[in-house]
Amino acid sequence: MLAIEITVPKNTPETNEGLLNSIFSLWTLYLAYFNSFASLLLMWIAHHNIFKMLRGTNVNLMLANGLLLLVVVLVPFPTKTLVAFINTPVR
Repeated sequence: MLAIEITVPKNTPETNEGLLNSIFSLWTLYLAYFNSFASLLLMWIAHHNIFKMLRGTNVNLMLANGLLLLVVVLVPFPTKTLVAFINTPVR
């Protein structure tokens, strides 16, 4: 989730209407944020359900779990990239 940063754009006019327009113009970013959150939440729930079934762990399982974590933390990056380029024309 750290790859997606939600902030008010720097060129936002200093009025209430300007702020609202700037916030609403970021709808794709909000959608990406909630999409990433939902994906990560589902992965976290599945992960905990798998670990409830285990009777013990070893080094190999912990390394495999670390690799899974590596993949999971990469999820927000393609989501943010999609948001950045979703409104660009296709060539």
